[in-house]
Amino acid sequence: MEDAAAKISELLDSQSGQDRENTFGGIVRLAFHDAGSFDGSSGGADGCVDVNSDGNKGLDEVITQLTPAVNEVSGRLSRGDVWALAANMVIELASNSAIQLDYQIGRVDASDCTGHGDRHPDAEGDHSDIRDVMVTRLGFTERETAALLGAHVLGRATLSNSGYDGPWVPNSDRFNNRYYQDLLNRPWDKEVASVEGKTRTTWDGPGNRIMLNTDMEIAFDTSSGCVRAGGGGRRRRNGCPRATHDFSNAVTEFAQRGGMNGGMGVWFHAFAPAFKKLMALGNSNLECAYTDSVRNCRTPSS
Repeated sequence: MEDAAAKISELLDSQSGQDRENTFGGIVRLAFHDAGSFDGSSGGADGCVDVNSDGNKGLDEVITQLTPAVNEVSGRLSRGDVWALAANMVIELASNSAIQLDYQIGRVDASDCTGHGDRHPDAEGDHSDIRDVMVTRLGFTERETAALLGAHVLGRATLSNSGYDGPWVPNSDRFNNRYYQDLLNRPWDKEVASVEGKTRTTWDGPGNRIMLNTDMEIAFDTSSGCVRAGGGGRRRRNGCPRATHDFSNAVTEFAQRGGMNGGMGVWFHAFAPAFKKLMALGNSNLECAYTDSVRNCRTPSS
């Protein structure tokens, strides 16, 4: 395991600036899209994403980046195990080790996952669509779902991959609760465009920052057709009111100030078990990476 961790560390240490932000976001996106394909009987964290799916565009580049680590432990760890390891390492590094994630092994790789990319939440959807996928199909609570979406704090959306363009937050190689704080406190204006014949809705914020419709839907009630949201509790003209579901309640929790003694600590505490649950989807026989009681389920380091 340490061999794979060393290769991943080499990759992460070689990155800086925008490349680092893109790599961090890409690795976590890969792990999420791999695991989130579970439908109750197939898919899940199986080391396979359908790179021909529109929702997985750009992930072939991330897979290539992680191939040296996969090859280093071939026959000992699965591809899915390495992708999960890389995501854990990114999150721990980006949080300056303030969050510690459990790591388990034993994922079984799939050889074919054609069509599985269509199982992910649609960024154009509303809170009902999020609930259908994340709660009903994948088995997360609304609070766990809101916690997982906070990983948007890493990386950015790119026009060539998704039809959306921009980071969610500044300094998007840092794992903190800025996503939730900005979601509530920054002003957002709805923009609808057609990109290659497909509707792409973004909520534009300061600078070039964006929120997707699914981001806004976990905090605000957009059903009236409102086109403005956020702004720190000051209701803007034609602004969206806060939603009353548990997604929104969780956003309020996670957005509180105070660092690890406030909303960030609350979010980290919710995120860690939710991410472990995500990384286990489709696998019933995972076990801790180490057998000794000291390291046990700790994420390996290089």
